[in-house]
Amino acid sequence: VSPIEYGHVLLIPRVLDCLPQRMDGESLLLALHMAAEAANPFFRVGYNSLGAFATINHLHFQ
Repeated sequence: VSPIEYGHVLLIPRVLDCLPQRMDGESLLLALHMAAEAANPFFRVGYNSLGAFATINHLHFQ
């Protein structure tokens, strides 16, 4: 169910490329940089893969 919480957002790396829900190094670094830029100890980044029953097949972080 989305949104999960107030302030919940999706980070979709290279959205126009329609990437499958499979993490690569570049996308992971993007998510980590976003978390670092938030500079908030309560900011979290989540990832769910198809093998863990993700419901949509496009690369995204929550």
